[in-house]
Formats: sequence, structure tokens, C-alpha cells
Amino acid sequence: MKQRYDVILFDADRTLFDFDQSQRLALGEVYRANGIAETEENLRTYVHLNDQLWARFDKGEISLEELEYVRFRSFTEALGLTNLDANQLNGQYIEALGRNSILLPGAEALCKALAPYCQQYIVTNGIKEAQEGRLERSPIRQYIRKMYISGVMGVGKPQRAYFELVYKDLHMTWERWHRTVIVGDGLSSDIQGGVNGHLDTIWYNPKHKPNDTGICPTWEADSFDTVKAVILGQV
Repeated sequence: MKQRYDVILFDADRTLFDFDQSQRLALGEVYRANGIAETEENLRTYVHLNDQLWARFDKGEISLEELEYVRFRSFTEALGLTNLDANQLNGQYIEALGRNSILLPGAEALCKALAPYCQQYIVTNGIKEAQEGRLERSPIRQYIRKMYISGVMGVGKPQRAYFELVYKDLHMTWERWHRTVIVGDGLSSDIQGGVNGHLDTIWYNPKHKPNDTGICPTWEADSFDTVKAVILGQV
């Protein structure tokens, strides 16, 4: 079969990078530095608040600046730790997250296998220091030509304007854009973003989560082997 895609736009977190483990390690550093009990309950409290804010960001309800401003304020208020400086906690967390670069198993092998055939990029909703720090410390850095970060671009996935900026920066033609695919685990950000940007999509869904959103990916893959097979036209 003929290779299907030439340009790959990878999501970063929970697609190539083990964000959950990096987040846990970064929060542990912040908690220990500020005398916050390093318990599962305190971890879940922050993760719940942070996930809610990112979901609102994906919907365009809040800006990245608002997300950063609110998340540790909400966390310290929930724990009754209003004596702590939320801005300082956020800065410490971003710095720690950038140091904790952990790939999902098989991610490096996937990027290496695709390198002879495809141009690979990362498209990510995130904060510059955290995203760049993890990529620079990662063995996949050699395969990724560029990373497009919402915190730098001023707009994020799934907004069409985000993908218009990527299109322009890559000096795309429509023919080449139609041989481009976005790979990501997020239906509301990655897959809807692909739809908005007139791109084919691969929903990376290794945990076989149900899709009751009405958002329809072009492809669904439960493993990196399947992702590679779709891209190279082996299925």
C-alpha cells in the first residue's frame, strides 16, 4: 500500500509524553518546597481543578493567562492554604514540569520509525517553559522539526486560527495539507482541532475510551503500531 501521510502533527501530552507522571513529580517538588502534604488527596484536588480549567480553555472560555492565574489560587483556597503565594507556586510548578521529561512507552520508537518517511511536528496547548523544557530533555528532540505552543502563539487547539498559523508557518499548499494528519488523545482539542483545520485525524485511544461527543476522527488507534500503520498506508 502507498504511504498515506507525509507530515505528522503530534499532540504532546498523553500522546507522546507521559504528562500524568511528569505532573505528579513536578507537584511533589512544589509540595515539598512549600510544606504541603504530599498526599493522594492533595494531588487529586489539584489535578481536578487543573483539568477543569484546561477543558474551559479548549472551549475558548478562558485564556491561558487566566488559567495560570486561577489554578493555584483555587488549589490553595480549597486546602485553606491562603498564606501561600499562588503565583510563586505556579512558577515553581512550571519550572519543575519542564525538568521532568518522561515519554510514553513506545513514543521514541514511533518517532524514529517515521523519521525516514515523514516530517514530524508537535502541536500543543501549553506553557512555553514547560513544553520546551521537556522536549529539549527528550530523546525525540532529534526527530521533531518544530513545536507549536499555544502559549507562544496566542491561540490554541481546537481553534481554526491556531491551525491557520501552523499552515502559514510551514509554507503549506493545500495538496500537502491534505497529506498531513494530526495525532492526539484529546477529542475536544486534537480531533476537533483537526476538523476545524480541515485535517485528517488519528485519535490515539489506548484505553478504549468511549466517544459520546459527536466528534468523529478519521482514524482511531489503540497502539503506536496502529498509528504507524495508518500513516504509512499499511492498513
